Amino acid sequence: MPPPPPKSSNLWTALLVALGLGLLVSGLLVPSFKASVSSLGTASGLQEADPRASRSFEREATEVSHPREGLAAQVGATKIREETLRAALRPAVVHSFLESEAARAATLEGLIEAELLRAYAAHAGLEVTPAALEARATHLRAVWGLNAERASSLAKEELLLEQMMAHERIAVEPTPEEITANYLQTQSAFKVKARVRFEMVTVAPRSRETKTDELHHQEAIALKRRLESRKSIDAHVKQRSEYLLMKEQIEPGLREQAFDAEVGSVIGPLANRDGFSLAVIKAHRPEGYKSLDEVHEIVYERAKKEKRRLGREALLQKARETIPVQNFDSAWNRQWSRLLSLARSSHLKSEP
Repeated sequence: MPPPPPKSSNLWTALLVALGLGLLVSGLLVPSFKASVSSLGTASGLQEADPRASRSFEREATEVSHPREGLAAQVGATKIREETLRAALRPAVVHSFLESEAARAATLEGLIEAELLRAYAAHAGLEVTPAALEARATHLRAVWGLNAERASSLAKEELLLEQMMAHERIAVEPTPEEITANYLQTQSAFKVKARVRFEMVTVAPRSRETKTDELHHQEAIALKRRLESRKSIDAHVKQRSEYLLMKEQIEPGLREQAFDAEVGSVIGPLANRDGFSLAVIKAHRPEGYKSLDEVHEIVYERAKKEKRRLGREALLQKARETIPVQNFDSAWNRQWSRLLSLARSSHLKSEP
């Protein structure tokens, strides 16, 4: 077993780490950065432990340098500058690089993807008409409350994406099979307690102004009996509304009766400002899941959104195959993390 490294190596390691970090932060030339990384790896024993990891890190260090002149990324010939990235970030997170690292990465990736789609659309000869752009931007401003600049940018991206999907024959309309599959995958989100389906029939007596409360009540009882015997009361009906509700969703005066009553029963009369109402019990639903028919619109939109996402990913993949992308932030963050990992490994190896 080789003897443990002398304690003085701790000091040398710390000095070398400080040198490496200093060179990294100051943005010196890549050869100097490479040399400092190489020295750090040799001093810490990393090359002896895993020379492939050291060579891989040196190669990354030579391929990408710290972004200069405020350049965050480049898509083809289009440069995405630091000020563009900061403008896209929420002001609340732009305090320090470390605090906003995740936000920076996500925002910059969004800017890169938007530029990739624009470049790919231009390559395919696709463009958005001013009329279509204005109509979509107006809709986005009305629905989401976006400012004019953001609404116009988002509208253009959406319209180009739709055109590119049509151009590449990427379907975004979900099939019945896909809708059913999406429903089954997300069925747990539609779990509900026991429910009762009932029809509320609001009726008003004729010449109500000339009748006493007792006469109103007698007439209500008579209409209730007609309903129970399946006879029409349409001449008295002001409104019919059907509901499917859980117990806590029903008003207290009807709640217990509705859940205890048999199908076909008529509950009431229940007085209200328009006369009175009668509740006709249609069905009882045990605890379980909402049916696909009940949630079809929600599931349809989810399935369509998923197909749109997959289509967008396919387009981005095609765009990346033809348009070069350099994400300086991403490469720089990766180098920084790996260097800190090397420094931490070096410190642990040098401890007795």
